[in-house]
Amino acid sequence: MGQLFRTALLSCTVTLTCLTCLTGVAQAQPLAAETRAPNCIEMKTEWGFVQAYNNCDTTKTLNLKAKMAFGPDTKCLPVKPGTRANIGPALGRFDEVVVCPGDYGTEPEGSNRDSLGMFTVKCPMMNPAPGKHNEVVGYIVGTSDKSVKDAETTADMFASLVVTNQQETAVKQECTPQKQYIAMGAYNANELGT
Repeated sequence: MGQLFRTALLSCTVTLTCLTCLTGVAQAQPLAAETRAPNCIEMKTEWGFVQAYNNCDTTKTLNLKAKMAFGPDTKCLPVKPGTRANIGPALGRFDEVVVCPGDYGTEPEGSNRDSLGMFTVKCPMMNPAPGKHNEVVGYIVGTSDKSVKDAETTADMFASLVVTNQQETAVKQECTPQKQYIAMGAYNANELGT
């Protein structure tokens, strides 16, 4: 009996020592750019997913992810105020929720994202003819999930499609971010209005 007890004790000691070593190596420190989520963010594991509830009293959309205890962390996903989002499969226990660096978490209130969480820009196209510089002949619209600048680059692809009555290519003016999603493309002036 004593031999069995010593073997079990030795086995437990070796196992605990190995686990301590492995745990020390496996615990990665959070990136400097990640910050702990505010207290108004509630996380749950429900229906097989890690769900984030944004209960913050603000208009800011937060880009959140769950730091998993074992395995890879969830992806960073946007969670709008007053909503919840499935930010990843619940493959295990999560340790904490962090705000990811990037467009969502660092945007000021009244961000440039549209109703679908995309960046959408609308650019007026003006008549280049003398005396008609203030005449809007159409619009080009671009979208991107990365930035306003990328959305403008997308819109530029459609600039050659907007022409005047004299078949001249219109001149692109300053683009403005839109709060409502608009499909990218070229539009006549009367299709989108001002």
